[in-house]
Amino acid sequence: SVAQPTHVFAVMEEELCQRFGRRWSGFAIQRVSAEHEARKKAAKTNRHRDINFAEIMNELSATMNLDNHEREIVIELEAMTEVSLATVVRFGADVAEYAIRRGMQVLVVSDNYMSAQHIVNMAHAAGLAWVQESNVIVSSEHGAMKHNGTLWDVVLNHLHVDPAFVLHVGDDAIADGEFPASRGISTH
Repeated sequence: SVAQPTHVFAVMEEELCQRFGRRWSGFAIQRVSAEHEARKKAAKTNRHRDINFAEIMNELSATMNLDNHEREIVIELEAMTEVSLATVVRFGADVAEYAIRRGMQVLVVSDNYMSAQHIVNMAHAAGLAWVQESNVIVSSEHGAMKHNGTLWDVVLNHLHVDPAFVLHVGDDAIADGEFPASRGISTH
């Protein structure tokens, strides 16, 4: 329910400052920077893989000099905040629910540092009870990304169907359009 995913960190900063004081001023910017640094480091060894939440927390802990207790507070607060702010993209949810009613397999495919289980938690909080960990493919768990096309190979391996029988609905012209289309997947 925020305009941009990174706005979650501003909500967290407000909570952290209210609960623990000014030490947390600037948290949102530092959280964004930590993710950026983790991505830069990961790209040096493998530009095709995505990072995970632990890598971001390692960067943030070093930058903000977080002790273990503070690190756990941030981890718990980020998970809780993301779940509490999760909302449905109505068009995508409607297409998925229509496909499910017709007996079709539906996957959630995401370039994300979050785990599949966390995405399930967010989906359930937003009212999508059909989403299970077994039908979530997330870049951080597969060493591949939609944004460079490699995650689409993982999706096709998972589905075991001809790409011509797959429809992907997304919001990014390249990651959700060009890359899957180059593998024979229909897109919207």
